[in-house]
Amino acid sequence: MVRSSRKLHSCLVVCGLFLLKSIYVSGDSCEKVAFKGEDRHKFARGDGKPNRFYNIYTPKNYVASEGNTKVIFGFHGYADSGYYYTHPEGIYKERTAKFLKLADKYNYAIVGFDGITGLGGKIGKSKHEKYRSFTSGGTSTGLTPDGEPTCDLTMEWNKPEKVVDGCYTSQCECANRCGYSHCGDDDIQMIADFINSGELSKKLCYDEDAIFATGNSNGGIFTWNLGQDERTAKLLAGIAPTIAAPVCGYDFKTNKASVPAISFVGTKDPTHPVYQKKPKNKCVQSSKYEGGHRFVSSHQITTVWAKGEPGCDVTDENEFPTRNFEFKGLTKLTCRTWCKGDAPFSLDCFYKAKHDDMPNDDPFAYEAAMIFFDSHLDASLDRKRLG
Repeated sequence: MVRSSRKLHSCLVVCGLFLLKSIYVSGDSCEKVAFKGEDRHKFARGDGKPNRFYNIYTPKNYVASEGNTKVIFGFHGYADSGYYYTHPEGIYKERTAKFLKLADKYNYAIVGFDGITGLGGKIGKSKHEKYRSFTSGGTSTGLTPDGEPTCDLTMEWNKPEKVVDGCYTSQCECANRCGYSHCGDDDIQMIADFINSGELSKKLCYDEDAIFATGNSNGGIFTWNLGQDERTAKLLAGIAPTIAAPVCGYDFKTNKASVPAISFVGTKDPTHPVYQKKPKNKCVQSSKYEGGHRFVSSHQITTVWAKGEPGCDVTDENEFPTRNFEFKGLTKLTCRTWCKGDAPFSLDCFYKAKHDDMPNDDPFAYEAAMIFFDSHLDASLDRKRLG
């Protein structure tokens, strides 16, 4: 795995209402401060770029423990907010609470980001502009890298108001109706800036070699995008997209900064039907009700991810890999891989569900993600010990 060499960050003293308890870490200039997850923080970027907002949750033993914390960036689904991963409230209260118990169990700080709306949050031609979203390859333009539409434009509706058109007309050029995310910012650059500018180090004493990312649905596509772009891939130690795969045409990765990936998808998902029983299907299409959007299949993207990586042997991408991988105690998951070892570089996992990252409020996929992340940290330490 190609990773840039980085030193451990030190973070600045953070005071005020967010201070619950703090101690100095021996031999370190970083003061630890605990965050409960409900307070929104502003990332003021300057240079005309929009301010961005995020939430932080620190695990229970964060302040009392020695050393720096592992971090997971969380990216919500379409129309949600960073609270989904950091603060139990509303309809997601039970599932978020269970997710945070896992953060405590595996000692991860969680940073939940807000996507952004259309221009000023106003509703333009598309009613979707009021919803927060993250922008990835093809999700705002509605076009593949070759300029082809990313949804089925031959679909017809009896009434104009029934047409599925999510393009943010206040911000985007809208070449067709296939786009459905904002054009107000470069989300990839925002995350790179968030880390490189020191914004993260102002809040957390974190290990630069232990920054991970997860996200669901629209946020899951963006999580894939983070691993596909060198600007952010070189800063991450692993990604775990859920109920998502890249837009059709974006089946690639950056070999300059390869990052391990584990994918979780539902077998009966109508919104992102990326689980397929036939491995030859490189792209899949949602129903007319869902807009006929096209995505790379989960098998295809995890196969592309495995190609050329140490310990991975892709014999025929038109066939499923024959090696299964099991997470002890997580029986609802089925995972297959082209890669060997206790820390496979690329895993394709699926479970019985529709478009749901926590069916029945059970965060088993996220627990598998944390185990997967830990396995790669352990493997990295082993490589360092061996020289």
